[in-house]
Amino acid sequence: MPRSNLVREELGCVKAGELVTGGLLSGPRESVSLAWTGPDGSPLGSCVLVFECIKPRWLYHVRAEAHAIEGNVRVAAEWDISSAMNKAIGILWHSHCPSCGSKRSNIYFLPGEERFGCVGCASLIGRSARGQAALTTAARKDLAAFLESRAHLTSQRSRAATLNAIEQARILGPMKTNRGPRKKRAGPKQEAISVDDGT
Repeated sequence: MPRSNLVREELGCVKAGELVTGGLLSGPRESVSLAWTGPDGSPLGSCVLVFECIKPRWLYHVRAEAHAIEGNVRVAAEWDISSAMNKAIGILWHSHCPSCGSKRSNIYFLPGEERFGCVGCASLIGRSARGQAALTTAARKDLAAFLESRAHLTSQRSRAATLNAIEQARILGPMKTNRGPRKKRAGPKQEAISVDDGT
């Protein structure tokens, strides 16, 4: 018997990968209802996410129907969810953005544009990119300490950020450690010149 679950989520965000990992979307025809609320708890919109089918190569196909209360905007979209195995972190799930096709952890409902899109489509990449750069720097400085500090973070977003930092650190290589103050460069040797004053 297909299940229907209710999940409260930040405005416009659809974390389909986490819903699959959590068992809320574990089989065809199962659905999850997302209730989007504001900081004060007032309702802002809703979304119904339906697990449509499993496609070849184990792509999970989902369908979303969203409704924004302000403006009475209704939008429907479909996209695939794929998984990738990482030895250090485990299985990571990514949604294929229905607007641009890129693989992202989250998909956002954009009522002003009447479509669904990723952080890039929603122009939300700036803050996330700065945080990711800091994680990459920490991984390059001391990878073992970085992994230990991130071990307790188990959400889909945190695991994806950790994996991305590890990949960037592998590409860029470890940061050079400071080996103390630079040695003073020796100037040109000066030779003593004797001057004959004629005496």
